[in-house]
Amino acid sequence: QICLKPPPHRNTTGFRSVQVSGSFPDSQMASAPELVGWYDFSWKGGSFEVCLRPAGHFFCPKFQAPARWELEGDIVKIDWAKFGK
Repeated sequence: QICLKPPPHRNTTGFRSVQVSGSFPDSQMASAPELVGWYDFSWKGGSFEVCLRPAGHFFCPKFQAPARWELEGDIVKIDWAKFGK
């Protein structure tokens, strides 16, 4: 399970939190178009910005590589080339 949230320094006007996974009815789950935007990814070494772009394009300014994302059920899957899946 991941929590998607906007980076603190981005303009968050109109941003709405989304539930990506959990035991909620499908009507409350986020759809792929609703997930498009900037987010913080956190890991043991810190955090960094990523962007889920329309049409399944994924971008990370700090770790650039050809990448794609998709929403499969309630899981966001990312194929990030040399950085993994």
